[in-house]
Amino acid sequence: MPKGRGFTVCFDKGLPVYLLVDASGMNTSLPEHFLESVRNSAFIHPNMIHAAVFMRSPLLKNVFTMVAKLTRQRNKLSIHDSYDQAMTHLQKLVKEAGL
Repeated sequence: MPKGRGFTVCFDKGLPVYLLVDASGMNTSLPEHFLESVRNSAFIHPNMIHAAVFMRSPLLKNVFTMVAKLTRQRNKLSIHDSYDQAMTHLQKLVKEAGL
């Protein structure tokens, strides 16, 4: 289970969670053991319905797509070019879910 930054509180409620992730400041030097850490991240928690990630780097977009495929979470992840695009996508999903 992800710890810190309110993750535990949000995920332990048993409610559907939609994440908006700002990866616009990420650079291409990924931390050591990046893929192992992703397998234990918020992206695979059963209450996480969808994560909309926005970033500018085409290389990082490819990395996130690869990670989503490796963790079999591709249907729970969307990648966007801006905050507004990511937020609009999440709002649409929440509305479609009737929440």
